[in-house]
Amino acid sequence: MTMICLGYFIKGLDQANIGTAFISGMKEDLQMYGTQLNLVDTSWTIGYIIGMIPSQIILTKVRVATWIPACELLWTVLTFSLSACNTAKQVIGVRFLIGLAESVFYPAAHLVLGSWYKSSELGKRAGILYAVGSAAGMFSGYLQIAVYKNLNGTLGKKGWQWLFIMDGVISLPIALAGFWLYPDFPHNTKAFYLKEEDREMARSRMERAGRAPVNGLGWDIFRRVFLRWHVYPLVLLYIVFSNNGSSNSVNPLTLWLKAEGWSVSSLFFGLFSSICIAIWHIPSGLRWFSFFLNRAAVPFGPLLLTWTNELCGSDAEERAIVIGIMNAVGYAFNAWVPLLTYPQTDSPRFQKGWIWSSVAFTLQIFGAWGIWVLQRGFKKGWRGRGGSYPEAV
Repeated sequence: MTMICLGYFIKGLDQANIGTAFISGMKEDLQMYGTQLNLVDTSWTIGYIIGMIPSQIILTKVRVATWIPACELLWTVLTFSLSACNTAKQVIGVRFLIGLAESVFYPAAHLVLGSWYKSSELGKRAGILYAVGSAAGMFSGYLQIAVYKNLNGTLGKKGWQWLFIMDGVISLPIALAGFWLYPDFPHNTKAFYLKEEDREMARSRMERAGRAPVNGLGWDIFRRVFLRWHVYPLVLLYIVFSNNGSSNSVNPLTLWLKAEGWSVSSLFFGLFSSICIAIWHIPSGLRWFSFFLNRAAVPFGPLLLTWTNELCGSDAEERAIVIGIMNAVGYAFNAWVPLLTYPQTDSPRFQKGWIWSSVAFTLQIFGAWGIWVLQRGFKKGWRGRGGSYPEAV
């Protein structure tokens, strides 16, 4: 849990810092006045989509303690290189490669958590993991303030360049530590801090919980995934969740504050933003409250992946692939939907974006209810099958 949280922290820090750098001078220095910020985010998303499902397959063959840290190390090196970019096109290219490397982490983290924790424990851990990612966004604001005040101009580099350098400095030791500290899965763990009785306890816990160990993939995985009902509603619901707001780099709150003339160091008091403010002409205090209130819906994502771990618990390979498909397809839509709903050029109001968010949240409510109905129905129809329904149409 410690290593997964640290890994997600540096991933979240990287995602937040691109938007932070944009409003800290990168926009002006690299002439990013059109939709370049959207394209930077889209390029990262495309890389993220391409790498996600192959990574989940690799994790059934390669040790977690090898694959995840290697990818963390790669995206750390690429983050350092962002500080040397001189054009928007270079940033777009590097962000694509970073997205490819980072695609490993989030679905792998949920696969690993689902291999160690029971249903009664899993939701809390998924929530903690997501909270760590949000904390990284908050920390990015503090890091930006410190860098902007103390390092801007040092060694001939701008504050936004130092932001990427400091991001890499924080990420590097965490990536290297992962080679020794990630525990893999209970059935193949070689962690030096676990005794044999600890490993046996972990394996027996998962067996009692009906959670199958991760084994190799065969061609029958396609039948197991696509002839069961799980993948279809879960993917559709995750698409809606992944696209109910703006992209990672286009933060409506920070762009509104910049338009209002707030200083850089005030910019992140309301970092956790986004609610459907379709009615724009309201008191500023109510607008602030609305931005903050939206974040109460954020736990839906990790809880949906927790639910997936439980629904597919009796087939570890199905669980790995379904989680990968959910994230990949969700982000596939995220590569272009925010360009339509929250384009940078609509800043700071984003009226059509807030209207879309209202619709999306409504779809999430009904989608979650529909999966609950399906779960209850299939349990009654195939009682005693441990959550697997290979004959389901």
